[in-house]
Amino acid sequence: MNHPCEIMYQFSDAKIYGETHGVCRITGKESTGVIFEKWVKDTFTDFAYLKPGTIISNEALFCFEEQSELLMRMTGRDKPQRFRTYSHIVVGADWHLLSKAQKLEIYDLLVNADPVIAVIADSGQKHLLFKHRIGTWQFETETIMRDKKTLRMLKEMADELLAEKFSKAEILTAQYKQYKVIDYGLARWREKESIFKQYRGSTIFDLSIWLSQTKGETNDGKEGTDPGISGVQTAFSFMDWN
Repeated sequence: MNHPCEIMYQFSDAKIYGETHGVCRITGKESTGVIFEKWVKDTFTDFAYLKPGTIISNEALFCFEEQSELLMRMTGRDKPQRFRTYSHIVVGADWHLLSKAQKLEIYDLLVNADPVIAVIADSGQKHLLFKHRIGTWQFETETIMRDKKTLRMLKEMADELLAEKFSKAEILTAQYKQYKVIDYGLARWREKESIFKQYRGSTIFDLSIWLSQTKGETNDGKEGTDPGISGVQTAFSFMDWN
């Protein structure tokens, strides 16, 4: 089975970062790249994900880029972009590069497609792609077995509560303001909360609430659109590069 970095490298137009032969400490495969010790920084802490080897391959280096001109072109930004800033979803031969402001698009791809790669970034501070398990959903560093039915159910219930002025914090913690419960209706609230409490604390629950939003909301309760990505094509096929 291909490593996620090998799949992503199909979109790179075979960019070469180094030509040293060896076994990649990220993919575990023989390849060419850069001596790992020369690349790794003192701030790197994800040693548990490493495999025996001597290099970091060109395939892996593509996913660690901090100054990507390809992402700059895809997003329409005016300067090179970091891979870790974005969510990456690959469906077939198409790579969808998505910001936090594109939660509706992320949700649609999760429930209406079968992504081979589905890495969803929230903080934008962590390198995530190399940790991914093919065929699963990954929310930050947590792996979720695909469950479209549960994700859809939880998100739709949360969307309804958000529309009734409940907050995401209330849903996540079960610390609801009493007047909101009364206004919404105690029986209706109990019905939803009885389901929420079965999943609260799980990663799929956290993901469903993160994806939930009210009409017009784009990013954690903020109104408006993302000026850098909204309206820009962010789905690319590796066929386009060959």
